[in-house]
Amino acid sequence: MPHTQTLLLPGWQSWTPCRPSLLYSPPYIHSPFGETSWSVQLPRKHHLKPPARGWNSWSAFGKSISAAKILDNARLLSQYLKSPEYVVIDDGWTSWGNWNSASPAKFPQGLKPLVTHIKSLGLKTGLWLAPFLTYQTTPTKLRIFPYKYLIDLENPHVLRNLYQQIKIIIEDWGIDSLN
Repeated sequence: MPHTQTLLLPGWQSWTPCRPSLLYSPPYIHSPFGETSWSVQLPRKHHLKPPARGWNSWSAFGKSISAAKILDNARLLSQYLKSPEYVVIDDGWTSWGNWNSASPAKFPQGLKPLVTHIKSLGLKTGLWLAPFLTYQTTPTKLRIFPYKYLIDLENPHVLRNLYQQIKIIIEDWGIDSLN
């Protein structure tokens, strides 16, 4: 199907543009349309939301994040940038598959107080997670990387557990966007 006929689901649509880099990665990894060009033409009838603006912890710290580092950057964003919108807490906040709690060493009070503080600065919060992957060997169906497993999406117990984890992240912690 040509990409101009592809329908996008409602909500914010985002992908990494296909741009030359020092490290080679095939263009189909970056674009949902598998394009090799830098842009994708969409039909005019589709109205996409403007891209979110803000800061992502991965760009600055990779997995070496902490509540203090994230809060310091949130303060700088709110103080010096004209229109920041999001502070995204990326990979490193917990171990894969343990989406119920943040790393106690990095976030001693958990994520909820940090999110509350970020919101008091007038910013929204985003949180990275890979909900279908885990380090745990059960429940699994497919080993995809050394020590990383795909959860069993056909198991109703696994799906209920995943739903509950995401519900806590959004409703209890107050996360605005999942990445």
